[in-house]
Amino acid sequence: MNGIRQALALCVWLVAVRYIAEKRFWTYLALCIASSMFHYSAAILIILYPILRNSKDYFKSIKLQLLLLGVAFLIQSYFLFLLPKTEILLDVYKTLLGGGKAYGKTYGIEGLKNSYIESEGTNLVYYSKIIINIIIIFYSQKLKDFYDTNKFTIIYFLFFIGLITSYMFPIGYISVTRPFRYFYIFETIMYAYFAYYLIKNKTPQNQVLFLILIVLFIGVFLSSIAVASEDSHLIYQFFFDQD
Repeated sequence: MNGIRQALALCVWLVAVRYIAEKRFWTYLALCIASSMFHYSAAILIILYPILRNSKDYFKSIKLQLLLLGVAFLIQSYFLFLLPKTEILLDVYKTLLGGGKAYGKTYGIEGLKNSYIESEGTNLVYYSKIIINIIIIFYSQKLKDFYDTNKFTIIYFLFFIGLITSYMFPIGYISVTRPFRYFYIFETIMYAYFAYYLIKNKTPQNQVLFLILIVLFIGVFLSSIAVASEDSHLIYQFFFDQD
């Protein structure tokens, strides 16, 4: 239920993002408050308004983006060593969520260490998306020039924040990633922007890349079904369909 509540908060907040570009603070604030009624953590999204209201391009340099991505993977490698150093930040997050014993247990150092869930499969999706995301980084300036709107600059910022925060943590530590899940949806949104850019700019390179992109996602989807376990949602079965 906690995950569902946060997903609902995300849906409300996604509507609010456009009002940052339009510099409509009170509308953005109202939607953030409405979002926080589903999940308290959404209240922290209010601080994004002063950061993004002028649509500044914080990630203009491709080299900087690649460097930050490398640092994210480095932090992932030393995650369990660095986790105890974040205790103060965890206390702030627990306070934002309303405190209480349940949050204290879940977001304590030991609780986070014990929240690991072993992932299934070959991690094909994970590594495929890393490759796609790096390609998007190399295309980032072309994308910004093509769309040339304040809204896209903001969306790219949120996409990249989601990118480095998702790669900062080892796969399986679900509870650790919860504060950053509001940004993860922008990866899918950016794929849509990227695919549209490739369609509209029909150079031989872009056409090949678009084909690879589509084949890769269809391949990952079908292979995920093929290797899915009996209780996986990818099988598309109701509980009464199973033997």
